[in-house]
Amino acid sequence: MITGSPGAAYASDGEPDAHGSLSSTAASPAMLMAGAAARTDGAVEVHQADAHYWVEGFNDSGATLTWTVTSDAAVSYNIVALLSSSSSVALRLTSTKSGQPTRTLDVATHSFGWDRLSMGSITIPEGTSTLELKRTSVGSSAMDIKSLEFLATSQQSTFDAAVADSKRPANQWFSDAGYGLFFQYGAWGYPQSGAKKSMLDQACDFDVPAFVNNVKSTGAAYVVWSYTWWTYQISGGNSAIDTILGGAPNSNTLTGQTCSDGSSADLNRKIGAALTAQGIRFMLYYHNGHDQDANWWDRQDFPSSFRLTGVGDRATFFTNWKNVITAIGNQFGTDLDGWFFDDASYYYPAKFEELQETARVGNPDRLVSWNNWEAAAYTPFSDWLNVDSCGPLGPRAGSPVGSTGVYTSGPFATLRAHCNYLLNGGWGVYQPNTPISLSSGLTTDRVLNDLQTARSDHKTISFVPMMWEGGVWDPETLALLREVGQRYRAATCGTRCFELNNTASSITYTGSWAHSANRNAGDYQNDVQYTTTNGDAATVTFTGTGARVFMPTHSSYGAFTVTVDGVAKPGTFTAYAASGYNPKQKTVDIDGLAYGPHTLTITKTGGSYFQVDSIQYDDCGTSACTRMNNDNASIAYSGSWTTASNRNAGDWNDDVRYTMTNNDTATITFSGAAAYVYMPTNPSYGTFTVKVDGVSQPGTFTASNSGGYRARVLTYSATGLSAGPHTLELKKTGGSYFQIDHVDIRQ
Repeated sequence: MITGSPGAAYASDGEPDAHGSLSSTAASPAMLMAGAAARTDGAVEVHQADAHYWVEGFNDSGATLTWTVTSDAAVSYNIVALLSSSSSVALRLTSTKSGQPTRTLDVATHSFGWDRLSMGSITIPEGTSTLELKRTSVGSSAMDIKSLEFLATSQQSTFDAAVADSKRPANQWFSDAGYGLFFQYGAWGYPQSGAKKSMLDQACDFDVPAFVNNVKSTGAAYVVWSYTWWTYQISGGNSAIDTILGGAPNSNTLTGQTCSDGSSADLNRKIGAALTAQGIRFMLYYHNGHDQDANWWDRQDFPSSFRLTGVGDRATFFTNWKNVITAIGNQFGTDLDGWFFDDASYYYPAKFEELQETARVGNPDRLVSWNNWEAAAYTPFSDWLNVDSCGPLGPRAGSPVGSTGVYTSGPFATLRAHCNYLLNGGWGVYQPNTPISLSSGLTTDRVLNDLQTARSDHKTISFVPMMWEGGVWDPETLALLREVGQRYRAATCGTRCFELNNTASSITYTGSWAHSANRNAGDYQNDVQYTTTNGDAATVTFTGTGARVFMPTHSSYGAFTVTVDGVAKPGTFTAYAASGYNPKQKTVDIDGLAYGPHTLTITKTGGSYFQVDSIQYDDCGTSACTRMNNDNASIAYSGSWTTASNRNAGDWNDDVRYTMTNNDTATITFSGAAAYVYMPTNPSYGTFTVKVDGVSQPGTFTASNSGGYRARVLTYSATGLSAGPHTLELKKTGGSYFQIDHVDIRQ
């Protein structure tokens, strides 16, 4: 075994101390921390000792790091170095013991910065010996070193198998997601101006439905929600935290507390459940609360020696962490799809395989990520990369990404490619009177291009919008995200921009259908709905001009019928394929419907299995269509217009722009051959005039109807225009409300 003392080898452990050990038969690496080594002339210094990141200044030829190690036998170890170098640097690792032959290992670093560098193997003699890492090349490249990881050569295949087994094929959804949203929001937040609310009131007063509607309007596939941040305040209950703090109530949790309406004050659970109900994946960000809240952090017994050396007894810290994370995992169960653990430098070195197992309590397929800041990945027992910025968006030197979105080699090998994209210059609001605005230079075109660049390299992006107390967004940021989402979906999904998974609430099933998940068979979201009973039916309700149905096909599958708005479609529809199993096949393609609400029903009539994977519907109407929401920058408003959001009235993006003042105008600038204006209608709504390219259009135009309120009604069409730029002006001339929902532009 390798054993150590302060300044010596340091074994990975879930609850390590400064005298860790690793049996030569154990398939878990030991770590020699550079901060615990004897260093040349004090020239090599610790970088930001608060979390013990690494040592820096290993720059001069002849610089050394030295450890004393003890082994119970002569054992060959494979070595991985966590280090950073901007050019190739020659290093030599030397093992010495009196009376034993000196062993050396020479290696050259890569030149792309932080790396998990495989150095090769070296035999450590039985008993006490010395290990020295020496820089042997002269050069100008600055060099940082975090650690050397030692794994018995005989255990490498076992370790590799354990890493492979820790990966979950079901998590392909994350790499296919495209983009999601990350919110650094919680009890630490503030309103746009003025004093903050109490922890209880901010949780109870948060508008969950409005928040979910806003998220949904952006097209985000998932949300990363902050369970804690540096203040370690939890907008919900946690019995493990309460136990550590000596019971509830306390200033860190809301355990057992209720809102004035009698509902639970657990905002975290409410957010998770509401997003999950909408088919939006839900993950949690976790900060260990270091240093800021003495009431919490002092109870972790975090060793002061760790700051400078990277070693020390963290048994209490790890025990508390496991208890807290286990409690959260059991609370959320399968509603929790992933973890983002910040400040991995506080955890490293550790038995990350044990920590990953804890993080998956309640959901064995849960994604786990450790934020390594700007360094190489601290462990392969991690599922997705989390770094503090999104550069570079495209291919990164030494870090190739495969077609499934996983790094195939380099410093992040086996992790799913991902980055965090800050929209407002910060992570979250934590001070009073904090303004929120788009970062300089961020436009819809810029952000969309960045997203598409990242996706071309199979990377997933988490956009980070800041948010004020109550779940209040910056309108400009929300509008940008909506437009980016619309244009991204239009580019990736064609004109049928909206794809429903088989679990969507707008699809109803009649008969003996069942749900099959985690199939790893190439489905849209790794699942299908299926039946084996003739006469069973699936009905989708949508608003648009067409729809497509995707399902698996097979030689044993059979026929089905299709009706649209209650009328049978002629022709033969089948899920039969001459050979093989074929996932996600288009079996129904309905087009050319009049824009509006429709129902499409498919009914099984033959064969064995009949399955529904996903349904796409054409919400824009033509093969070349761009949708402008009412807040699009290409629509200029003159007069006393107001935005009404979160109306739950059937609007597109759940909002409209409205006025009650005659002569107020809305002018749309566009490039295309036609424009279609959609707005709500009602008996009390009135008339408006239209100008196209400055020319008044004849006729009477109205938003009035003889029935009740109707959302998303086509009230004006400008067609037959020459290709190129145009303006369309709408002026209110009568009635009560005059509203703009959206405008579709066709080429």
